[in-house]
Amino acid sequence: MFGCGLTAGRYTVSINLVSMANRKLKKKNAEKLQKNYWKWVLLIISIIIVVTIILIVVRTPKPVFDGNRAFKDLVKQVEYGPRISGTVAHDKTKEYLASKLKPFADMVSEQTFDFKDKHDSAKIYKGVNIVASFNVVGDVSKRILLCTHWDSRPFADNDPDAAKHKLPVPGANYGASGVSVLLEIARLCAESKPKVGVDIVFFDLEDIGDELDSSNVDLWRYIH
Repeated sequence: MFGCGLTAGRYTVSINLVSMANRKLKKKNAEKLQKNYWKWVLLIISIIIVVTIILIVVRTPKPVFDGNRAFKDLVKQVEYGPRISGTVAHDKTKEYLASKLKPFADMVSEQTFDFKDKHDSAKIYKGVNIVASFNVVGDVSKRILLCTHWDSRPFADNDPDAAKHKLPVPGANYGASGVSVLLEIARLCAESKPKVGVDIVFFDLEDIGDELDSSNVDLWRYIH
C-alpha cells in the first residue's frame, strides 16, 4: 500500500509539473503572439502612411511650363511690330502684356517715366514699366524679383549688313522671348501659390541706348 501511494504521489507531482510547464508555455506563446501582433499593427500602419504620402504626391498636380503657350505669346508680340516708344506697336504690346498678367497676379501696376536722349534734349521717350505682384496680402517678409525688358531696339546697329543699321530690330529672341517665359511663370505662380512674394517686372526703354560706336563694339556686346 505504501508503494502504491508513493507511486500515485509521483504521478501527481509529474502531472503538476506538466501543468506548470503548459501554463508557462501558454504564457510565453501569448506574450510572443502579443509582441508579434503589435509588430504587425505597426507594420500595417507604416504601410498605410507610406501609401497615403505616395498618393498625395502623385495626385498633387505639379506646375508644368507650357512651351507652346509661351511661344504663342512671343509670336503675338512680334506680330505687333517693333516695340519702340511712341509707336502703335508699343502701345498695343503694353495693353496685351497687362491683360495677360491681370488674371494671374494679385496686383498689376504701371510705372511711367520719361527718358531724354542725351544727344538731343528735345527728344523724349515715354517709358512704361509693367509690374505684376503675387502674395501682396499678409506678412510676406521674403520676396523675389523676376524681370526682363519688353521693348525692342529701334536700330539694328550690330547687324553685319551696314545697310540695315538704321532699321528697327524685331526683338523676337532678344526681348519677346524673356517676356514670354515670365508670362508663363506668372501663370504658374497663380496655380501653385508660392510661399514667398513674387514681383515680375517688364522694363521699358532698356534697349533704347546709343547707336553703336565702332570704338565700343566689345563693350556693347558685353552689355547685351
